[in-house]
Amino acid sequence: MRLTVVAPQAAIVAAINMFDSGYHNDYLSVSRLAMPYLAAPTKENAAPLAAALTTVLISWGAGKRKAPNVQTLPTLEATLLNPEFHTSLIGFTDGALATLTVVDGSLRRIGNLADETYLLEFDKRLLSVLSNISTLLLIGNTNVTYPMKVLLLLTGFMPALDSQVRQGLSSAGFVGTKATQFLMPTDMDSLQARKLTRLPFYLGECFATNESLLTGAASESNYPWLVDEPGRLLDILLFMQGSAASPLFAFAPRVSNWHALP
Repeated sequence: MRLTVVAPQAAIVAAINMFDSGYHNDYLSVSRLAMPYLAAPTKENAAPLAAALTTVLISWGAGKRKAPNVQTLPTLEATLLNPEFHTSLIGFTDGALATLTVVDGSLRRIGNLADETYLLEFDKRLLSVLSNISTLLLIGNTNVTYPMKVLLLLTGFMPALDSQVRQGLSSAGFVGTKATQFLMPTDMDSLQARKLTRLPFYLGECFATNESLLTGAASESNYPWLVDEPGRLLDILLFMQGSAASPLFAFAPRVSNWHALP
């Protein structure tokens, strides 16, 4: 079972360009500040990043309706400067998504490794960093959406599961992603946890298999910097899939519980 790109390059270019220009600019404004911070977590790098992160999260709906609020700037800055928090982000940078794949539709692999202990460590790290973002950077958070937005903004790792991206995944064929809420996982073996930790492997395989098509479309778009941002590129395209008349992706799992990968 594989996530495949079913649209021609011209349609992908059009989808990228149709995506709200403000969202493109928001992402770029934070990611450009995140790069020096990730390389050197100093106060000089963390302070402007905290400010930009706050501005963009509020622009993306934080604090409205049932969305969580963002912590104060001093709290954000202190968290960014926490060595353990900084270290927790590093494993999700530098194109980490592209190293993930699914072998024969039934086995997860990171690079050339499919060792169960190694995969379990990845699962723990992903769920842990999302939990830390939820509790340390946000106020009153219960869903995965905003922690995933923060992880995306800071590292570019993988799409954030907001309602539109979940709709895109659902329309592509991922059963069980369309729910109104996607709550923060309560434990490693929960259904929500398995969906969060298995999804990036399908996405990584999709990008690797269709890299020339996807990066070619990005380079031809109005936002060529997306060539180096596989997680953000897939985030945009799945968002657009959620409202597009013509599909961009298709996923045909052998069984509905696609998240049951070991």
